[in-house]
Amino acid sequence: MGWVGVGVMFDRLRTKLAIVPWFRIIHDKSVKPKHAAIGLLACQNKLPSVDNLQQRGMSLANRCVLCESPEETTSHLFFNCSYSFGIWISVCNRISWQSPPSSLAHMLQWCKHYNKVKARGKLVRRVALVTTLYALWRERNSRIFQGKSTSSSNLSQQIGHSIATRMYHCERSF
Repeated sequence: MGWVGVGVMFDRLRTKLAIVPWFRIIHDKSVKPKHAAIGLLACQNKLPSVDNLQQRGMSLANRCVLCESPEETTSHLFFNCSYSFGIWISVCNRISWQSPPSSLAHMLQWCKHYNKVKARGKLVRRVALVTTLYALWRERNSRIFQGKSTSSSNLSQQIGHSIATRMYHCERSF
């Protein structure tokens, strides 16, 4: 058979998986690594939300700490919660989105659609999406573990500032 290089052997042995639609949104140098980590877990529905913890055998009261709804799922927390919806509306208004994502499936469709947009618009939307997911998760954890809450208007301002700062740094690096 003859000698085969390490790279060729690696390609033969590794499992090749299909690229998921959110891959290019989450794994991008414009997205902060800590934001990408939460985005990755959210897209895979692996964040330790109450429903996921209950499926692992933990006995917890299932209540959304953001809106006091009687259930906390990843989908509810990020897309169906009244607090989160207000945040998404504010973010959408800031960056001229038509409407916020309403579910994880809708967000994944959005990702496919906006991969065809011009570079700057794609970059802003990518950063906005992952930054918002991160901020909502951080707010949820702050309420649970520290007993601190931020109003939706203040959180929206923080997200807007984070997006603007990230865009400034991204543009300077190109």
